[in-house]
Amino acid sequence: MYVKACGKPVFDAAEEFRGYRGTCTDVTAIMRAQRTENELRETEAKLARATQAATVAELSASIAH
Repeated sequence: MYVKACGKPVFDAAEEFRGYRGTCTDVTAIMRAQRTENELRETEAKLARATQAATVAELSASIAH
């Protein structure tokens, strides 16, 4: 589980520290989506390199024959 926490210190009228006030938000779905998107980009890059290598191999074979 991923959580984003934001907060700030709270002081009273005498400038004495009284604690923190803040919020927490569950960002698990966002983190998973980003991870999946990164994996997709990596896979697309690998596919592009494989396609380029196959194209070069086909061109080389056609020139050789």
